[in-house]
Amino acid sequence: MQIRNKIAAFICLLCSLVFMHDSQGQQPGNTIRDVARKHPNGNPYVVVYMKPNGEIVKEEVFYPSGKMEWEGCYKKSLEDGEWKYYYPNGKIKSKQYYVKGKENGVFCDFDEQGNIIKQSVYNSGKLISEKK
Repeated sequence: MQIRNKIAAFICLLCSLVFMHDSQGQQPGNTIRDVARKHPNGNPYVVVYMKPNGEIVKEEVFYPSGKMEWEGCYKKSLEDGEWKYYYPNGKIKSKQYYVKGKENGVFCDFDEQGNIIKQSVYNSGKLISEKK
């Protein structure tokens, strides 16, 4: 079973390299960081990165503790590239890939120990296959 999880993790890593888009690198540099919302404790809740023209290129959402809950990129106001979701302990919960707002590529869900619990393959928003 551990070999199977390692193979599945390798496939997810490989797909993350294949399906990454240039929108992934659009944070900082020529973008403006804006804390759009804060938790009652003052920690950032939603942080967006925008081009000077106001177009949002990345979103980060945080737990009240300050740890990241999810992050993802946009291109022309649509999800584009890799989106990652995290458990409150900081470990990866899910990796997803989008092209022009549609699911595309291998989506992986992980348990809190880092083992893959589900893999779904999408093409242009359509579910092709799913393994649990």
